[in-house]
Amino acid sequence: MRVVYHDTPRSGVPMGGVGTGSFEVGPDGRFREWLIFNNRPWANYGQPEWFMGPDDLVFFLRVEVEGEEPQLRGLFTGLWYSTCEDYTYRGCGPWVVMEPYHIPWAKPVEAVEMEVRYPVVALRYRDALLEEVGLEVEAELISPLLPGDLRTSSTPAVLMRFHMVNKGSSTVRASIMAVARNPARSAGATARTDVVRAGGGQAWL
Repeated sequence: MRVVYHDTPRSGVPMGGVGTGSFEVGPDGRFREWLIFNNRPWANYGQPEWFMGPDDLVFFLRVEVEGEEPQLRGLFTGLWYSTCEDYTYRGCGPWVVMEPYHIPWAKPVEAVEMEVRYPVVALRYRDALLEEVGLEVEAELISPLLPGDLRTSSTPAVLMRFHMVNKGSSTVRASIMAVARNPARSAGATARTDVVRAGGGQAWL
């Protein structure tokens, strides 16, 4: 049995356009510090607002070698939704489908290697499964920063692309799935109706 342990990183690399907000990509393959929602306290006074956390956008890799059963790997390290404190059927609620005792086939990769050449960040995923089939998988994230070009550099976007290379001797079908939480409908939120009113030469929401 091979075990690889890596500690949880405390910070990552901020990605995004100039003045448009950002999020951090960490060496564990997760995305955190989401500051793209005009959220407090940066937008106004008050308690911090976090519409998304490091578990709310993750990617999974599906690998199917010809003639074998497909296998799944999370493109991150550690538990998905590692903050769940009660791993029981009754206590987990929505977490019940997200922790390893209920979906043991959805394991994370063993390690992530991060290379930073800002504004480009590369994430290379290391796992015994990938080594066995000869599959190299890398994610590349790019902030739209061009020196001397403010218009392009202030684009509110991050480009992300995956590269997969099969260096093995078998035919491999590989696909990537993104799982993202809806930030406009966070846990515990209630439905809200917006009304547009107009009159007296004014309009307001």
